[in-house]
Amino acid sequence: MSRSFTIRTPRLTLVPRTIELAETELQRPEAFPKLLGAIAPGNWPPELLIDARPQFLEALRGNPTLLRWFDCYILLRDESGLEQAESLRLTGFQYTDWQFDGDDIIYMVRCAYDGSHNFHDANRMVFAKIEGFRALV
Repeated sequence: MSRSFTIRTPRLTLVPRTIELAETELQRPEAFPKLLGAIAPGNWPPELLIDARPQFLEALRGNPTLLRWFDCYILLRDESGLEQAESLRLTGFQYTDWQFDGDDIIYMVRCAYDGSHNFHDANRMVFAKIEGFRALV
């Protein structure tokens, strides 16, 4: 799979939805995390997305050259140094929202990180900017 349009920063990766990713997510969910290059939580996909995923795939099939940034995969990296099992239990990046801001992308994430007692209970909010994102794609 081509990752030429993936945007990477030190803590965030935005991966646009492709036909290959969308098909794998629907038809071979056990292979999806490896193809995406991520660790998916055991409850993936969230119930909210179950009905929408076929629509995303059909939109891509209708126009395969369309970069699907509005429904991209957002991957955040845990740099806490915890072992994987502890990281999954104690670290959570939730309710990510982002938007274009001129030549930049601004985003905010509710986080349970570095001191939270579980993955859901946030102990911080992260606001950041990817400057000049077009140069990264």
